[in-house]
Amino acid sequence: MKKAVYAFFAFWIVMVAFIFFMPRADAAQMFAKPVHCAPTLESLIDAWEEEGVYPLVMLGGVAWMSSGITTPALTFILVNEEGRNAVVEQTESGYCLLSSGSMVEYNSDEIKQMMKWE
Repeated sequence: MKKAVYAFFAFWIVMVAFIFFMPRADAAQMFAKPVHCAPTLESLIDAWEEEGVYPLVMLGGVAWMSSGITTPALTFILVNEEGRNAVVEQTESGYCLLSSGSMVEYNSDEIKQMMKWE
């Protein structure tokens, strides 16, 4: 019985050590990517209005900087009826177009499947 208790504790010590010391990606490596940024959105707003793309959702949070620190950010999701979309992030330094596309999915189950959530 004593050996089983020691083995149990040894197992958990190894598991905790593995989780604590396993290689982790630096936050800046995980989230920093080249994106197009500008102090204003004037030129994009004109194009979006021509295509009927308008803001649908605003999300508040933080953005990862290339240095690995975070800064307050607002993220805007813009869409039109045909599925044209854009994701824009606003920080104190301006606006960045994170992505744009032509497909929108609102079904949570479909989105989870695409994300390999389950």
